[in-house]
Amino acid sequence: MKNVLTVAANTFREAVRDRVLYNLVFFALLMMVAAILVGQISIDIEKSVIISLGLTAISVIGLFIAIFIGVGLVSKEMDKRTLYALLAKPLNRWEFLLGKYFGLLMTLTVNTAAMALGLYAALWTVKHPLAAADGYVLVGVYLILLKLALIVALAMLFSCFTTPFLAILFTAGIYVAGVFAGDDQPEVRACGWQAQ
Repeated sequence: MKNVLTVAANTFREAVRDRVLYNLVFFALLMMVAAILVGQISIDIEKSVIISLGLTAISVIGLFIAIFIGVGLVSKEMDKRTLYALLAKPLNRWEFLLGKYFGLLMTLTVNTAAMALGLYAALWTVKHPLAAADGYVLVGVYLILLKLALIVALAMLFSCFTTPFLAILFTAGIYVAGVFAGDDQPEVRACGWQAQ
């Protein structure tokens, strides 16, 4: 487990140094400022507009980070041929992949937390005393983070055996298919959970 934590820490440091990451987080915070302006135009729904646009910004920016950096984690190591030097050391392949996964997951967690703080700052700007119900926004942020964890796993899976471009297309394709897939479950009765 020590090897996994070492690879995860190095991956986190490598991802934090990436300038694209800062640009995306800045863009998400800029969208939340725009949500304040759009919320002021709307009548009596400022809070819901800010929450909707803020959670959308967190989800979309997190999706870009998860796909593009997730695909680049393994493929960059293979292109630079540093993977072969790493695997010659006492490091198993599963430890390498798990460390890369947890490193990017730590990066996504930090970025999502920063964007959630920006969302709460936008909410506080519009509605100074935050209510207890505003804590439910954290549930949405947590579920977005779980979705991003799954997307990172898919991106890393595809980047292990195909080119970066195809890995991006496959990951985005599965995400889009999952978003637009209908729920074909029959209606459930309130008593007894029996299908009609």
